[in-house]
Amino acid sequence: MQTVDTIGERPKRPVFLLVLCILTFVRIGFGVMDGFLGLAAGPDSPQDLDKAQVELNKQIDEFEKQGMDDWVPTVKKLQNMVIVMNNNYYAVIALAFFIYAIGVTAAIMMLRGRKLGFHLYIIYTLLSVCDYYFFISPSMVPTVVIVLSALTGALFIGLYAINLKWMR
Repeated sequence: MQTVDTIGERPKRPVFLLVLCILTFVRIGFGVMDGFLGLAAGPDSPQDLDKAQVELNKQIDEFEKQGMDDWVPTVKKLQNMVIVMNNNYYAVIALAFFIYAIGVTAAIMMLRGRKLGFHLYIIYTLLSVCDYYFFISPSMVPTVVIVLSALTGALFIGLYAINLKWMR
């Protein structure tokens, strides 16, 4: 007697899904490498923070000279963000590693054809967009940072969604 496979053979993995996962792995790989280099270097010294503040103050002066006053509050928020993130340096890196682990897990699951990986990728993206809020008051985070991060995340979610019909 022959057994009949009622499910049928699964179609080949879409190449586009593989490309997206490779891009995700590259992005996360750079983030992890940056995190390890940051762990090795440690938080910025007060002198380094002062230099960064001076550079941002120059940026503010330049915006004001050019009549681009709308960007001044954003740069001032960046100044505060640099200080707060440096004060919570190791917690910021630990959270980043946790978020990267979720992203890698999501991409691997999608490569294996599991739809759960797509949902995990959505969680990864939301955490990546909102990670600043764990350390900084929402009023102190520049809107442009969140918007750009959210748009990039939404783009990748949409591109991954194209491959959902292949996943189980």
